[in-house]
Amino acid sequence: AEIPFSEVSSEKHKALNLRAAEESLVLLENKNGFLPLKDTYGKKIAVIGPNAMSTLVLEGNYNGHADEYITVADGIRRLFQTSRITVADGSPVYQDNGSRWDGFCNLDSEGAAAAQDADVAILCLGLDRTVEGEDLGYSNDFTDGGDRKTLYLPECQRILAQKVCDVCENVIVVVMCGSCADLGERVRNHAKAVIHAWYPGAYGGLAIARLIAGAFSPSGKLPITFYPADAELPDMTDYSMTGRTYRYLKTEPLYPFGYGLSYTTFEYQNTRIRSVGPDSVVCSVTIRNTSDFDGSEKIQCYARFSDSRTVTPNLQLCAVKPVFLKSGETKTVELTIDRFWLCAVLEDGTRTAPDAPITLYIGGQQPDDSSQGIILSF
Repeated sequence: AEIPFSEVSSEKHKALNLRAAEESLVLLENKNGFLPLKDTYGKKIAVIGPNAMSTLVLEGNYNGHADEYITVADGIRRLFQTSRITVADGSPVYQDNGSRWDGFCNLDSEGAAAAQDADVAILCLGLDRTVEGEDLGYSNDFTDGGDRKTLYLPECQRILAQKVCDVCENVIVVVMCGSCADLGERVRNHAKAVIHAWYPGAYGGLAIARLIAGAFSPSGKLPITFYPADAELPDMTDYSMTGRTYRYLKTEPLYPFGYGLSYTTFEYQNTRIRSVGPDSVVCSVTIRNTSDFDGSEKIQCYARFSDSRTVTPNLQLCAVKPVFLKSGETKTVELTIDRFWLCAVLEDGTRTAPDAPITLYIGGQQPDDSSQGIILSF
């Protein structure tokens, strides 16, 4: 009650809304540096899909109402004013099997026609709270009360995506949903770029357009593991961690936890341990922006260890720190790791120091076989 109404949708909060949306976007694919999109003067850009003009998808779930919404189509119009912009739904978010072909061919033809006439197609797919949420109160072939039955998108959207890819060479896919989505190999291989935009808020469409235009360098990283749709995952009612998340996954993910591309490139050097205390470990790393883009990096530190008394994770994220670097700039950054994250968990829930050395890895994503780690012994 002490907050004045003038604070609602104030300019500083709208600016924060846009910044939060921009930082949340994850660039999953960018073949041959197709993005950012340049030299679009006079070009035809088609914005296609059920989420192209949707405000519902911007809100997500558990939301209030903003006094202004900027959809993806709105954002593209603002950022690409010298281009010819066309917009088409192309398909609904979801259409059940019983009514799949009822009026769908016309919608599908509209989306394909817009793509065929375009130099670039921006395909806005995904879900919204009508099919993804908590206790929706109904089920169908895609959702069980809000819990998804498949990691693929609804069939009507998959058909649209394939048809757009058939008629347009330059396709950018924007997926807006609150979870993993497998586009399928055909669409994923054809798309020049893939952006996972979640439910990005009232200014989400502007944030997406600004990423596509290169107004900022994307820095979002996946906070979940993206599994292939055909992966054999444990049943939702099985609370064992076996085969789940980056920590216990036994197969290749579609995209790993912590993954996200950027227009900026970074070089890591001089990784070292500064101090080891009873409560924390302090590490440092020198990072340099080696590109022409200013940009943020989410520095991630992972621990790998084993223990003869229990099952231990493949990896354990133990510290994250964002850093902004201008083109050519170098900074030395310290990361403080709470010893909580460097413990083995025994069968009775007790956390204890592992009985083998710990290896720490610092970089912009999960370590691979070529990563150089620091061995830490307690």
